[in-house]
Amino acid sequence: MSKIILTGDRPTGHLHVGHFVGSLQERVLLQDSGKFDELYFMIADAQALRDLNTITHSAVRQEVERRLEEAPPLAAIDAIGLFESGLNRLCDLTVAVTAPEEVRVQRLVQRDGISPEYARSRIAAQPSAQWFAERCDAVLENNGTAEEFRKKSIAFLDSHGIIKTVCSG
Repeated sequence: MSKIILTGDRPTGHLHVGHFVGSLQERVLLQDSGKFDELYFMIADAQALRDLNTITHSAVRQEVERRLEEAPPLAAIDAIGLFESGLNRLCDLTVAVTAPEEVRVQRLVQRDGISPEYARSRIAAQPSAQWFAERCDAVLENNGTAEEFRKKSIAFLDSHGIIKTVCSG
């Protein structure tokens, strides 16, 4: 018989990062204990989730801005909540990387060792590929091998003048 745990957090009182740091530390210990086959964690309060997003989006934005002050020749921001946090306004170009749902399910199952059903539920909880396509300047579909996507990405960056590839003949 599988051992499965579902647990949620609902802070009492005014929300602050300490609520989640303390709670998450306990969840990591539980995960690392090896006592359960599957663990599911959630924030059981919609307002608490919005508050947490406000806190984390602010912290992520500050860190991104700090790093951009170093004026790197090229910077990429891979951030959950890119549009919700307003980080997209720091970008010259936004690119959605999409893949067919079944490819995403397979990759999640292989990478995270989860069931296909749980992988589908995680995907269903995210905005759709169409949502990203409507907001981004470009879309790259990652539906092949890692090497195929690497080549597709380099060609995309080259075609947009972001990098210059050199062909040897």
